[in-house]
Amino acid sequence: MGVNSAGFGLCLNALLCEISTVGMPLLAVTGEILQQKTIEDAVEVIKRAKRGNSLNFALADSKGNLCDVESTPKGVDYLFTDEDYYVHTNHFLLFNSLKKIKTSTFLN
Repeated sequence: MGVNSAGFGLCLNALLCEISTVGMPLLAVTGEILQQKTIEDAVEVIKRAKRGNSLNFALADSKGNLCDVESTPKGVDYLFTDEDYYVHTNHFLLFNSLKKIKTSTFLN
């Protein structure tokens, strides 16, 4: 999606699950995320946003810190990694609170 002048970067992809609702437009959320200077601040933006869909946000800063954020309209789960890279697909990998939610992928 983009990199800001502080060297903070954002990539995202859609995650499929049965929950969707009316929420903040994706571009409004990503615009606010890209105004942040730290991963922690960006995670807070994602947590506060009234999300209508399920999305995965891959965040990186100029110091080499990486964080993956999985979100649904009902919650957020995230993982900081010490690795030099992180890979995510179009299905949930982290989300502990999705045990009661039916998730789906194009591969099923």
